[in-house]
Amino acid sequence: MKRNLALLSLVVLCITAGPAVAQSPPRCVTLEDAINLALRQNVLLKAAGDKVEANQHKSLAARSDYFPQLRNESTYAGLVKRQSIDIPQGSLGILGGIILPPESERIFQGGNSFALSTTTLGQPITRLLKIRQARGIAEADTRIAASELKQAQNEVSVKVHEAYFGLLILQRLRRAAELALAAAEEASRDRREAVESGKALEVADLEARAGVLEARHALLTLDDQISDLAIDFNDLLGLPLETKVDLVVPPPLAPTTLSLDGHVELALRQNPEVHAAEQTVEKAQRGVKAAKTDYIPDISVFAQHIYQNGVPFLSRNNGAVGLKMDWEVFDFGKRRQTVAERESELAAAEENLQHVRNQVAVQVEKAYRKVDRSQKMIEVAEQGLAARREVVRLNGDQFDAGVIVKASYEDSGAKLAKSEADLLQAQLGYRLAKAELDRALGLAAH
Repeated sequence: MKRNLALLSLVVLCITAGPAVAQSPPRCVTLEDAINLALRQNVLLKAAGDKVEANQHKSLAARSDYFPQLRNESTYAGLVKRQSIDIPQGSLGILGGIILPPESERIFQGGNSFALSTTTLGQPITRLLKIRQARGIAEADTRIAASELKQAQNEVSVKVHEAYFGLLILQRLRRAAELALAAAEEASRDRREAVESGKALEVADLEARAGVLEARHALLTLDDQISDLAIDFNDLLGLPLETKVDLVVPPPLAPTTLSLDGHVELALRQNPEVHAAEQTVEKAQRGVKAAKTDYIPDISVFAQHIYQNGVPFLSRNNGAVGLKMDWEVFDFGKRRQTVAERESELAAAEENLQHVRNQVAVQVEKAYRKVDRSQKMIEVAEQGLAARREVVRLNGDQFDAGVIVKASYEDSGAKLAKSEADLLQAQLGYRLAKAELDRALGLAAH
């Protein structure tokens, strides 16, 4: 009966991620819940999402440069002196022997203020080439930000896996440490009785007490590790740091079937880091094209309305339609150096793209081999657990028959709990390796 209860206590569905505290009941969280919470509430992901939104607005702003722009420039000024026209004597010539004007004249006009308003509707023509490249650069920035967001989401998802599985493993190891402490205490009692009855030397009692202290130290160490990791886990999910959670052991995953070459090919197609590097190359290419458009004169058509109030002999309202050209003929090589700078940036972006592709291929190969090793470790752990269960069964029979002492039976139970923890660690290690492989492939970890 005692043996069945001991084994039953090891099989749990929800494992508390920290020491029990008499507060609000713990929140039961599955792995999927944890990932969704992190993707929704993680501060770093929110900042990355804001960056994507900012670049989307930047792209829309660049698009608006395609269309005509309506501008108005207005000036109102108070004059120190009234406007006047000075006509020097004889400046109009001589008519019938009469000098016009016979004397210099000053004619005052208007008032003491002046207003001028110019409204211009302009449509760029040749500048559309540069605007097109500017818009392409803005769109590339948006795609880069989106790729960085996806990459950050995958990174956070893997970190959730690490913290989630770490808590589960530590909690299972803590259970094994509790059983080991109980076995050590039982062994210490047996040794003490043996020393008191003269059947053993005192050093045996001291050795047993040392074993108890070591078991307590191991248990306290695990408690500290669980508490620290629980805080990190809550921070990762955007939960209050003091939140108590129960973590559900996820079911085992099916073995992967795709070949290594297939994984590498898939990663090069959809890894967000590769996408970001590719968009950086496109951005650099457009930068080169935009720099070359500076050699083209800036030509635009315009329609203009002019209103003035202050010069009486000029029309108050007037209009104009025409072409405008702005061209910097000579700039001492500035445009040539700008083009060379953009071409160097393009070369660097292409080199970085090749480097990123190589790194992703390396990451995929490492993760793929880690998944393969994890599958083998599960097989070994299952065999070890089966052996430990058989040992516990045999020791149970011997204990019931009075052949071995209780301490030996409890020690085998503690070792069984450690084997169960090893199997869980192997299973969760496989899931973590699979999550890392999914991250390298650009897939959402699950």
